[in-house]
Amino acid sequence: MSDKLKVVLAYTAICTIWGSTWLVIKVGLETMTPLLSAGLRFALAAGILFTIIRLRAIPVPWNRTTRWFFLLTSLTSFSLPFGLVYWGEHRISSGMTSILFATFPLWVTIMSSLMISSEKVTVQKVAGVLLGFSGVVTIFAPDVTFDGNMETVLGMGAVVLSAAIQAFSAVLIKKHGQEISP
Repeated sequence: MSDKLKVVLAYTAICTIWGSTWLVIKVGLETMTPLLSAGLRFALAAGILFTIIRLRAIPVPWNRTTRWFFLLTSLTSFSLPFGLVYWGEHRISSGMTSILFATFPLWVTIMSSLMISSEKVTVQKVAGVLLGFSGVVTIFAPDVTFDGNMETVLGMGAVVLSAAIQAFSAVLIKKHGQEISP
């Protein structure tokens, strides 16, 4: 298989998986509780990643510092954000979830400029964030309704908070996780 074909297949897989995330969550929530649905999803993902790590013999540092780093980043990358997303999406549409979670790049831009001295907010970054966000809004706006119900507002807040927490984790990993294999 050529390198170009590998890139195209990987890109297609990423677009399919990430593009359907919110819909798959919504479907899962029809038959499972938010915690069970998220738990099964991440147990499956952990099993796949563990298998890849073993098959490729990727070294995983396991000292006191990396254990704390792994704990903190697993809480802020997965447990808290997706707990909030699953809880929130139980109350709002998948389209609304898509739009609200699309604030993630905005949060990354803000937090990286505050946490990493070499990261500056530039016109190009702001333009990219706004262009990307407007694309997500354009795609998912037909699925969005707002009824003013407190449950809806809480669900929306949970998803925005989820994006902010996961952005914090991404910046934390960029700042402190450079020596650890992705």
